[in-house]
Amino acid sequence: METIFQHIALQYKNKKQADIFFKKILGLTLIKNFNVSKKLTKQIFNKSEEVEVFLYGNDSIHFEIFITKQKQLHVFNHVCIKIEDKKEFFFSINVMNTN
Repeated sequence: METIFQHIALQYKNKKQADIFFKKILGLTLIKNFNVSKKLTKQIFNKSEEVEVFLYGNDSIHFEIFITKQKQLHVFNHVCIKIEDKKEFFFSINVMNTN
């Protein structure tokens, strides 16, 4: 039996940071964005907040990015990526941070 990931959901404080990481650094496409109502976030996540969500992805992976100002304590969420050329990767991050 093969396991296929539908998506990975992460929380970000603002869309600009998400765009930099997912579009510019990872090279993913912004597929769509949508809002999750306060009622639905309460039902699914037990949070009373309307949330804007951006879906970035390619043929093999999708990230749902929830934009919220709510802070969470003690969060261990992460995604591990394999990078062939670490020097080039960190160089591009530094270049983007200076712009």
